[in-house]
Amino acid sequence: MVNFVTSDNIRAVMNRQNNIYLTQSDADYILSQINQDEIYNKHKDRVKVEIWDGRPINGVDVSKGRKMKRDPKPILHELLKILSDEETYKDYETFKKRMKEFAQNNPLEIDDPSDQFIKSGQGHAYLIYIDGNLVGFQPHHPGIQGWHALTHKTKPHPITGQIVDKCPTCGQEHDIEQIMNDHKDEVIKNLASSEIMTKVLYMAQEIYDKRMETLGK
Repeated sequence: MVNFVTSDNIRAVMNRQNNIYLTQSDADYILSQINQDEIYNKHKDRVKVEIWDGRPINGVDVSKGRKMKRDPKPILHELLKILSDEETYKDYETFKKRMKEFAQNNPLEIDDPSDQFIKSGQGHAYLIYIDGNLVGFQPHHPGIQGWHALTHKTKPHPITGQIVDKCPTCGQEHDIEQIMNDHKDEVIKNLASSEIMTKVLYMAQEIYDKRMETLGK
């Protein structure tokens, strides 16, 4: 697998966010010490996606519509705080515990009714889980601005029973299985990248400290 965290990435992040200048050789050395495939595969086992089958989510009937009751920004900030804390990666049980606590403290909250598209059966949706905890409900194409339906050539819509093989907005196919699995891959990479960048920071700081020590002699 091609490394998704590159030397250019870490040089830019270390310089911009931590005021640590790394040479190309520094960055190449750091990356040579990190097995990105291994870290990716570790997180891959934790992420699951599935096409929504119409059943209630967390006891809420999503078919009646959904609307977040809470501002998502603090929730995202809390998640990023957890993922950027080195203690999160102390061991698997610690990571699992923190993610479970996050999911319990930030349940998917739904208000009734707001999503006319799901309610009227104009597109599919999928669910994202991390460590068995529901962290996302995606009812439209996440990579296109505006509302664009997720389609499937053969799978009936869970509410209407109709086949939705074209997006009502643009008339194109947005295959839910491909989009869902691409989204899963991005979630895995984000989890892996957080762990990788934590390792990078420690090694970069060590290189920087030794360089400053040498210059001071």
